[in-house]
Amino acid sequence: MSIVSVSGMPRLRTSAAGKVILLGEHAVVYGQPALCAALPRRVHLELHDLRGHPGAGLRVVMQGPDAPAELVAAIEEMAREVGIVPQLEVRVTSEIPLGGGLGSSAALGVALARALTQLAGRSCSSDEAAHLALMVERRFHGAPSGVDPAISAREGMILFTRSPLGSAAPAQIRAIAPLAPLHLVVALSGIARGTKREVLSLQSRRDARPALHDSLFASLGDLARGGADAVEKGDLVDLGLRFDAAHGLLAALGVSCAELDELVQRMKRAGALGAKLTGAGGGGAAIGLAQDASQAEAICEELSRAGIESFSAALGAGEMRAGREVERGARLAIQPRGSRFSVRDAAADAPVAEPLRARPRAARWAVAEAHANIALVKYWGKRDEALLLPEAASFSLALDALRTVTRVELDAPRDELWLDGKAASAKELLRARALLDAAGISSPARIESRNEFPTGAGLASSASGFAALAVAASAAAGTPRTLRELSALARLGSGSAARSVPGGWAVWRDESAEQVFSPSHWDVRMVVAACAAGPKEISSRDGMRSTQESSPYHAAFIAQCGRDLPRALSAVASRDLSVLGPIAESNALRMHADALAADPPILYWLPATVACLQRISRLRAEGILAFATIDAGPHVVALCAATDAEVVRAALSSIAGVERAFICAPAGGARVLEGSAAVLPDLDEP
Repeated sequence: MSIVSVSGMPRLRTSAAGKVILLGEHAVVYGQPALCAALPRRVHLELHDLRGHPGAGLRVVMQGPDAPAELVAAIEEMAREVGIVPQLEVRVTSEIPLGGGLGSSAALGVALARALTQLAGRSCSSDEAAHLALMVERRFHGAPSGVDPAISAREGMILFTRSPLGSAAPAQIRAIAPLAPLHLVVALSGIARGTKREVLSLQSRRDARPALHDSLFASLGDLARGGADAVEKGDLVDLGLRFDAAHGLLAALGVSCAELDELVQRMKRAGALGAKLTGAGGGGAAIGLAQDASQAEAICEELSRAGIESFSAALGAGEMRAGREVERGARLAIQPRGSRFSVRDAAADAPVAEPLRARPRAARWAVAEAHANIALVKYWGKRDEALLLPEAASFSLALDALRTVTRVELDAPRDELWLDGKAASAKELLRARALLDAAGISSPARIESRNEFPTGAGLASSASGFAALAVAASAAAGTPRTLRELSALARLGSGSAARSVPGGWAVWRDESAEQVFSPSHWDVRMVVAACAAGPKEISSRDGMRSTQESSPYHAAFIAQCGRDLPRALSAVASRDLSVLGPIAESNALRMHADALAADPPILYWLPATVACLQRISRLRAEGILAFATIDAGPHVVALCAATDAEVVRAALSSIAGVERAFICAPAGGARVLEGSAAVLPDLDEP
């Protein structure tokens, strides 16, 4: 999520995912479980703060027709709930068909919750986002089960069971991790249906024959439970049969229609393993399960020839994630108050922490290490600020000398964060707390992190720091996670941390990064010329946001990254430094040109930065293949062959303003060093 100023009015942008119910719709209203997944299609929201402007009220702008009165009323209600006067302009665009049973209203509610809480000056957990989104759901759907906002706020895949009617207990939510991606075809009937109408009509029929309907609901619940197991085992045949059985039951309940039945039969004839309606029925959409991506596309083509609109979707991650950004602003200190936190002013002088691992160990603890990575194809711009998703894919190499070691102790007296022996600022603590929340860790934690290189100075210390935190926290909690899940979790603290989890040569495109070449693939070196000590004036996050919002060159840079990535991957595959080096150097210079074109301009360089660039150019003229790259800071990193590393280091260390130059070799991924769990996973393998 970003906050900028347009004509003096703060503007926020956020988004949330649509959803598809795989099994259990309608039965979920009556206490049975539903298996649902987030769709890779989203509702996007832009909010302008008009408070203080004379005569300002609430204005909602949508694609197509005017905003319905229910939505306007829901926004007013939500704004007042979070303490905001509803003097706002809200602009909504959707990749999800409205009235199609794909969670457009829930996604809009979640996006609104994230934006309004951020405007109120605080972060928004996935639970709170789902709770607030119910205000929109109730306006449109009467008494919803809560499944739609729950999956939209968390994403991935979940098995959801609502709390009993009248109970204050929370819903039961189990994260489902597919053994392999599920390939779905979503076919649209073209009939906009009303969930409220279908639910109320079914309720009337159920009230007339409760025993009959409750037995059908129980059968749908059993199909959903078994479907979750089939997903985790990768048993597509079993899941397809459950789709077919569920559609038959839903048709018996009277919520299908001739158009949906026809869509289901067409997908079955085209080869789908199973097919059913999804959502409330009476129109909307149907889904078909394909064996793989190519079969899903073939089914879509068959539907297209019949004039039916459809799209394919790969559902694969399944991890729970929090889509929000942490609180910004003044330096704060956090103190526990019961199970919640209160905020007070912090003292200017922070105490010094005890040495890492020197204190008595808590009952649940772990120590992990991770290495910072330097991008050769840069990450400089987000397509979704709340979820930290990149505009373009990036490509990096983890470096052995840029190492962070982090210790996490759970069940501590209060939340604490110590960086390099000093108490961290409250902003840093809030970012760490947000990651722990996303990991499902609610207990207070003491975190001690040490960097073996300059912190916050443009050498990606946040990448290694949040990667180590994600791994250590998961190990301390005894929560097994795959590398992909850990990468997605680390991303919520710092985008580039996604690449530090797998390590080696890594590519980051969406929720998580993956290692595409091992550290031993190529014997190259990166020589770091540290041009200044201490934190930089403009953080990477703030610099990136400002560039994205105001630089006229930004779109061109993002397009260039898309061209650079496949060429860089090919060069690494063939170990061709003469090809990779120029790509990396030009990509870095273009990124900094993009930042310089921002308003106001952003300049991370120092005189020593320019001198290093000139010296590297002369080295090439002298026959040494060395190429520069620069992240968001003043330091220059030279890519070269291992045999030339010492020559390059000596050349750069002699430049005035370079405090020191050191050689880095490729490094592996984040890993657990020690901990209280009986079995600690080794995460160094790709």
